[in-house]
Amino acid sequence: MISILIPTFNDDCRGLVGSLILQAERIDGLDWEIIVADDASTNTAVVEANSGIGKLEGCRYIRRSTNTGRSVIRNFLAQEARGEWLLFIDADLVMVRNDFLKTYVDATAHAEVICGGYQVLKGPDGNLRYLYEHAAEKNKSVEQRLKHPYHSFFASNFMIKRDIFLQHPFDSRFYKYGYEDVLLGRELSEAGITITHINAPIGFLEYESNAYFLKKTEEAMETLYQFRDSLQGYSSILRVTNHLQGNLLGTIFRKIFKWKRNAWEANLISRQPSLLIFKLYKLGYYMCCF
Repeated sequence: MISILIPTFNDDCRGLVGSLILQAERIDGLDWEIIVADDASTNTAVVEANSGIGKLEGCRYIRRSTNTGRSVIRNFLAQEARGEWLLFIDADLVMVRNDFLKTYVDATAHAEVICGGYQVLKGPDGNLRYLYEHAAEKNKSVEQRLKHPYHSFFASNFMIKRDIFLQHPFDSRFYKYGYEDVLLGRELSEAGITITHINAPIGFLEYESNAYFLKKTEEAMETLYQFRDSLQGYSSILRVTNHLQGNLLGTIFRKIFKWKRNAWEANLISRQPSLLIFKLYKLGYYMCCF
C-alpha cells in the first residue's frame, strides 16, 4: 500500500489531490490512500475548500489546531499513514506528468528511498524565486542527482519505506523554513540507506513575491546557522564561510554586506533582481548571524 501524504499551510491542494486520485485509479491492483494534514492554516477560504477532500473516496483530511512546522507535520502524517510506502508531496506543487505515480510504483522493487525531482514551470517576469529555481534546475536532472544522491535529497517530492522513515524522521527541532531535508539526507547516508533518483518530477508553479521569498531565505540562513554543526559538508554557504571565517577576507565581506545590505535588498525586491546579488546577500546574511 502507498500512503500519499500532503502537508499544507494556506495552500489549496484540491487540484493536486484530484490528479493523484485519477492516476491511482488507473494502476491495476494498487492499494492507496491520500492524507492531507493542515498545519493550522490561517486562510479560512483555503481551509473550507480543502476540507472537502475528506469526503473523497480513499482520502482523509486532518486539520491541526496548532501550527507545528514543516518537520513535525510530516512526522505526524507518517504516524497516521497505513501504507508500507510513504509518498510525500508538498501542497503548493502541481502535477506535470500523467505517469507520475506509476513511475514511483515501478521503482519500488529495488529501492528504500526514491526522489522524483521537480520541474520549474514558467513564472512571472522578474520573480526572484522563479529565476533562482530556473537557474538551479539544470543541476537537478536525474543524471546530476544520481552523481550526488544524498546531497540531492529533496523533501517536496519523495517516497520512503514507512519503517525506515519511522526510524529516521525529520528532526522536530526544524520549525522555520529550510534544511530539514538536507539533514535527513545526511542521516540516511550515515545509516547506509540507499537513495534512488528517478524521473518523476512535480511542478513548481506558484511563486511568492520577491519580498516574501527574501524573508524565507533569511529564515533559511538562520536555520542553517542554528544547525551548522550537523550540516557541515552539505552546504556551499558553510563551505565558503569556513574558508572566510577568522581571516581578513571574512572581515571585509561582513563590512561590505552591512554597507550594501539596503541596496542589495532594494535590488532583490525589485522587478529586475540579480541572482549574483542574491548569492552575496545569502552569504552576508549568514555571516552576520554570528
